[in-house]
Amino acid sequence: MARLEDMMVKGTDPVLRGRERERALLANLLRCTMIGHGGAALIHGDPGIGKSALLNDAVHRVNGMRVLRVTCVEPESDLGYAMLHRLVTPALDRIDRLAAPQAGALRTIFGLAAGATPDRFLVGVATLSLLSELAGEQPVVCLVDDAQWADRPSLHVLEFVARRLATERVAVLIATRTEEYPPAVSGVFDVPLTGLDRESARDLLLERAGAELSAAQQETILDAAVGNPLALRELPGRGAPCEYHAGTTAARRGVAARVPASGATSQCACAATHAADRSRRPHALHHAAPRFRRARSRRGMDVGRARRTR
Repeated sequence: MARLEDMMVKGTDPVLRGRERERALLANLLRCTMIGHGGAALIHGDPGIGKSALLNDAVHRVNGMRVLRVTCVEPESDLGYAMLHRLVTPALDRIDRLAAPQAGALRTIFGLAAGATPDRFLVGVATLSLLSELAGEQPVVCLVDDAQWADRPSLHVLEFVARRLATERVAVLIATRTEEYPPAVSGVFDVPLTGLDRESARDLLLERAGAELSAAQQETILDAAVGNPLALRELPGRGAPCEYHAGTTAARRGVAARVPASGATSQCACAATHAADRSRRPHALHHAAPRFRRARSRRGMDVGRARRTR
């Protein structure tokens, strides 16, 4: 369920390595929102690349903003307005403050009143008005994670809203897989996430595996992971130190479940598991590294610059 909460900075922020530029962009977006110049950002990349972590980082650093948050789920991807309903439900007690046609549109699509399906433009205007009403009390940030599973009507409404935030104290941050969502939305900051740079990837790997890995094993895993943070956490040994026991059924299921079968990263994970099947030794990842490099080349895994589309 979406959460409506006042976020305050508490304790020390979690370390998010290698994302300084993206963190700065989102922090600036939220600062501008606080003073009445809202906006939206679309964060996209391969599975495991750190999209949710970037959203969480933005939330942890928010002070004095109200947060509406939803994580989309696949079973609701074909239910019209399901994501929008989960996102704004905590604010529906303010629906009576809207103009009658707008309030009626939201009540109808959410099943609170009978009537013909309202025009999509009216639904978009009503959603913008509801968020604006909420932001009149306190700046608002809407976080939508796993948007590849959001229903299309909700996404259309959210895009409509995102293009009309320049004078609102409302920000919208959307995270999705690159392959399953149009990467360019007019008037929205485009924030592509690719693999971490080598130094950041090494820091993350050492944080996960520490002294368990030799220098050679570190290089093999770094080549294999292609900078993917989830792969860097999953590829080091399962069980005995310095060993990658992905050959077992349980290990393969663990990697496959955490890195879904799409994009270069999943190809790399599958290559690593099959290589480990053939040779369950610490250097089994060497068999997988060439396939990781080919996948990286096809995907163009250079760190991209966040840009705003027009």
